[in-house]
Amino acid sequence: LLARIFFLRKDYKNTYEIIMSIEPPQDATTKSKLASFLIEFGDSALALQYRNMAINVYYKAYNISEVAFLGYRANLLANYLMDQGDFETAKKLFDKFLDEGGNLDEILPSYVRCLYMLNKWNEIVRFSSKILKIKEDAELQFILGETYYNLGRHYKEMDMPDSALYYLNLLIQFGTPKIYLDDAYFLKGQIYYEMGEREKALESFYKVLTIAPPRSAIARRAREMINEIEKK
Repeated sequence: LLARIFFLRKDYKNTYEIIMSIEPPQDATTKSKLASFLIEFGDSALALQYRNMAINVYYKAYNISEVAFLGYRANLLANYLMDQGDFETAKKLFDKFLDEGGNLDEILPSYVRCLYMLNKWNEIVRFSSKILKIKEDAELQFILGETYYNLGRHYKEMDMPDSALYYLNLLIQFGTPKIYLDDAYFLKGQIYYEMGEREKALESFYKVLTIAPPRSAIARRAREMINEIEKK
């Protein structure tokens, strides 16, 4: 009640201090009412360009009632939490933004970066067609290529060669990031070798030698594999 009085008087400093000290209520009805008031106050603070105040209040509202409707505020909070390094909660808020009818294109770059920090490769690849259209964002293109590589490596470790080859070939066709291309060809060589496809394995290992620095570990391993195959 006191916070509401200060708010009506446009005393934002005292209102903020009071509402940030309020302990979360136990019953659902009071939680919902408090969250609504916090969001109302946050909107007013944001309109006055008290951005940090608004974000802190929105976050308190979310912690009190995760079902409270946030709309665009969820995106605002998610980006703030990414800056703080809390990627798990940021993802929940990006998901909430989408669940509440938000536009994926509006959050895509930040959302993909969040998924990248959480190693959510299967979720990132769902947006590959959209990422490919944002050619000017070199970081997103790098993330997509690394996603292809990590999925290829993952499926190889899971003994799913067809899926592994699919993603490794996507990386090779994409060509970005170049630092993963020699590894991609080496993994392809290993997969073909394990499948008994000698010629394809050799082709992949020789390709490594055309990409990797001659003295690199990956080039040495490729030469070893070539020698082992050709001796048979």
